[in-house]
Amino acid sequence: MAMDGYRGFLGLLVSALLVGFLSVIFTLIWVLHYREGLGWDGRAPEFNWHPVLAVTGFIFIQGIAIIVYRLPWTWKCSKLLMKSIHAGLHFVAAILAIISLVAVFDFHNTLNIPNMYSLHSWIGLTAVILFVSQLLLGFFVFLLPWAPLSLRAFLMPLHAYSGLVIFGTVIATALMGVTEKLIFALKTPGYDTFPPEGVFANTLGLLILVFGALVFWIVTRPQWKRPKEPASLRLQPNGGTPEGVEGSMAINFGNTDKSDSELNNEAAARKRNVALDESGQKSTMKEESKHLPRAQLGRHQTGRRSHLFCGAADPQSPRGSSSHKSSRGNADYGKLGSENWIKQEGLDSPQNYSEFSRLTSGINLW
Repeated sequence: MAMDGYRGFLGLLVSALLVGFLSVIFTLIWVLHYREGLGWDGRAPEFNWHPVLAVTGFIFIQGIAIIVYRLPWTWKCSKLLMKSIHAGLHFVAAILAIISLVAVFDFHNTLNIPNMYSLHSWIGLTAVILFVSQLLLGFFVFLLPWAPLSLRAFLMPLHAYSGLVIFGTVIATALMGVTEKLIFALKTPGYDTFPPEGVFANTLGLLILVFGALVFWIVTRPQWKRPKEPASLRLQPNGGTPEGVEGSMAINFGNTDKSDSELNNEAAARKRNVALDESGQKSTMKEESKHLPRAQLGRHQTGRRSHLFCGAADPQSPRGSSSHKSSRGNADYGKLGSENWIKQEGLDSPQNYSEFSRLTSGINLW
């Protein structure tokens, strides 16, 4: 299925991936070149895992997870597969965020530094708690086939909105964390003297901000949303039929793997096959009718079409006359009119009448 504004989407997507990747690279350069490197000894190298894992998982990977539904190449994939990828990326982001928290708490505890006193720590911990709650809610409600459709429909807008709010909160928390670290770390020369590390870390903050803005723009464009599945594919999570649909119309989960374009192609193919079958039957019957005697086909395609299928009697043989009666074995003749008319048309033989009925059954004579 074609996407509106595909080139614009592709340009923004490449830009977002490039800026997000640069954010991760800049974070690594910051801690490896300007700071003490990486380690796990309870000192500064352990703390440096906090910005690296936060930017990599909580920002970059979470951003990719948010826009994964917008990728037009995945629209032919099953919704269950895309849900699994979406949840898997968020799960990786949650693991990295939790490890980053462990690193900073262990660093503070080792050096007897108070915990949770800054606004950065307050908002950061709140974002992690909300993110994990969002992940668990999405897993049990949207990924597992247990929740009813009514509950899913009610929670979906809240799920999408809260996901963007959490992502924006993480971006703001990261910017506060970069500024806080520079203020604490840069003493000589001070942060206010524009040292190289300060300029470099400020650039990192700008990259993080631009990445967040690109993700927000991509995910909020309605023309780039994944097309909705047909109503017939929206199943009850327990495997039953959709609400208001009879059980005979239920379909299995395998059918949900078909995208809208595949369903449309199949429907069009069925229509073409039916049209070809009907045209072939009509052309065959018309070809065979050329070889019938005039007495068999007669005037059924012109003046006498009405009393073949509308039940009217032949004008030359009144319906009430005795010739209109027929035996039980030839009861079908009564539908065509009187015996005089039948003889006149050459249909008094059962073989001729059966052949005529077979050839004209598929032709609209009126």
